[in-house]
Amino acid sequence: MTKWDSFDFDAWKDLYQTDPFAFESRRQATLMIEAARCGPAARETVAMLIAQKPSRDRQVRLEGSLNQLTRSMAVLAIHLNALARTLSQPASAQPLAGGTPGPDQDPRPSPATV
Repeated sequence: MTKWDSFDFDAWKDLYQTDPFAFESRRQATLMIEAARCGPAARETVAMLIAQKPSRDRQVRLEGSLNQLTRSMAVLAIHLNALARTLSQPASAQPLAGGTPGPDQDPRPSPATV
């Protein structure tokens, strides 16, 4: 059972339609709880969601969601490119944990670093 199995979409929909202020309070509380569980990068997105005022205008909501999706995809592309660069380097060129030279690397400092 996932956490979404117990999520009551109809209750949220009804709350939004009957009491928008209570809906907004619950939305912000839920987002703050989720922000506490997230890493630093995700916290920024959650903070933007909390600051975002809900709109009854479907077009405005869709544009906001598209903007957030576009920003998220840009961040993902940056991280994927960095990963691809790291993986494309030869194993001997990648630093080992702890800074210990690998078997192919000269443990002596180069003249440029002395």
